[in-house]
Amino acid sequence: MFPINFIDGTVYYNEKGKLHKIFKTIPSSIETLFNDLNADLSNHLLSEKKEDDKDDW
Repeated sequence: MFPINFIDGTVYYNEKGKLHKIFKTIPSSIETLFNDLNADLSNHLLSEKKEDDKDDW
């Protein structure tokens, strides 16, 4: 996996506005990145909630 430049995307497209073949995986890589981040955040928040419930007396 290579770094994704979110600021300047012109390097990824040709003159016709189509993705270069080498960058075809970038849209799915971005989707996977955010899906994984959301799942990790959800798991973290749920684990903290369970710990808070145990500490409550």
